[in-house]
Amino acid sequence: MSDFMDDNFIDVLLNETCAMEEEQTVAPVEVTNVVNLRDYFERKVNEVEYLNLHHYLSANEIQFVTLSLLPETNCYRMTLAGQIFDFPKNWSVFESIEKVSYFQNEDDQDYLNDVFSELVGYNYQLAFMNENNKSEMIFVPAGDIQKCHEWFVGYIKKKEESKIAA
Repeated sequence: MSDFMDDNFIDVLLNETCAMEEEQTVAPVEVTNVVNLRDYFERKVNEVEYLNLHHYLSANEIQFVTLSLLPETNCYRMTLAGQIFDFPKNWSVFESIEKVSYFQNEDDQDYLNDVFSELVGYNYQLAFMNENNKSEMIFVPAGDIQKCHEWFVGYIKKKEESKIAA
């Protein structure tokens, strides 16, 4: 009896959908809220909100900068709010960011938060993500530290699993 009711319900939904499609073809309506089904199913299958770091950061309005390694000086360079900053590769947190996929600068013993606080415009904790030979400095909002940390860890785990599977 339950299967019959489920089939009946699905039939009703399909009929309503087809009826709506016919109405829209007669009188086209501009669609303003489009859902990218590929992203939706990737999130569901992989249990990660986004499979792309930059999409996740942009969607959550989290500021980040890409660190470029300058081989001639062995320094990381970043540009933030029109200002250029160079950091020696062997100094403080920058020494370890190439060795790990994800690093959260919890103690801020090098006072980087003081350096960038006015430029970023909100309270944050620095995190670094290293993938595909690129390092990102991420300014994680103070209120989102736990949520972002969990996402970063899940993101790295899924990336590593996909590398092993390939």
